[in-house]
Amino acid sequence: MKHFRLVSALFLFLSAMSFTSCDEDGDLIVPPVRHVSGAEFARLVDGKSWKYVESHELNGDGTMRKDGYFEDLIGIGPEQYSFSGDSVTTYMYLDAYPLKCHKVEKYTFQEGTNVIKAGQDDVFTVVSVSEDRLCILADKGSAADGKRMYVYSVYRAMAAGERPSLKELYPVNLNTIDEDYPLLPEQEDLTEADFTALAVGRTWRCAEAHGLFVTGRYDKADFFATDTWMNPIDYEITADSVYEVTRLGGRPEPVRTGYAYTFNANGRYVETQGGTTFSILRLAGDEMHLIQQRYNTAGGSSARLYCVYRQAGLDE
Repeated sequence: MKHFRLVSALFLFLSAMSFTSCDEDGDLIVPPVRHVSGAEFARLVDGKSWKYVESHELNGDGTMRKDGYFEDLIGIGPEQYSFSGDSVTTYMYLDAYPLKCHKVEKYTFQEGTNVIKAGQDDVFTVVSVSEDRLCILADKGSAADGKRMYVYSVYRAMAAGERPSLKELYPVNLNTIDEDYPLLPEQEDLTEADFTALAVGRTWRCAEAHGLFVTGRYDKADFFATDTWMNPIDYEITADSVYEVTRLGGRPEPVRTGYAYTFNANGRYVETQGGTTFSILRLAGDEMHLIQQRYNTAGGSSARLYCVYRQAGLDE
């Protein structure tokens, strides 16, 4: 079987299963690309969103497999697209986080090859396009044997009432993810001697709290600014105890409870006999960054928080 290359001279797929013929083995035959101009493509797709219908992997010999490409795959899903002017919005699922998100990019249409590019990257090759149907070919990376995988996908134009659902289904904006959901600081080395010298004998006040978002990221929004069953906890750390000082709304005095604790240098975390555990990401000067798990003993719910603590007096 010849290695399939993503160029317009090769045969591709038909725009619908019902119009696709089969070879002797039952695989679907691949017809050629229907070339269009950039102006014609823009006229047909501008202002529209395109909903995924089906897809099939190329065999590499002018045929494609009958079974759907995504049917048995875990942790991956089809993209959806919207076009507006010279921009394309891709709606996708990223298994690395995992995350349902969207990204807006400027695109160009290469006449003669029907290739859609965003910057230096190929988004897909247009096989055929009409007022209500878009058929494309996309590179899905390398298979276990090192050969490239190409997948043919069929899309239909979404009705006006369907379009708003895309942002709801893929809410995170990858264009602003670093601003909306910053990266957590990397966990630094911390010995028991460091912990004793920098944390013990001090009072630590919760200055910032953010809900963890996905792996390695946190929500920039102030966690305690929302309606939550939790309250900020400050810590007084002595040589043998951690005192949890909870500031409760409407009460003149905070609630103070002390527990014996251990510091685990390998994991760089503190664990108290009261069940509180927090991992220290960074401890330097008068600032401590940590991850803590909070539990609602009444309702059984929990939350993981990224918090910044600063050395301060509790009466401040």
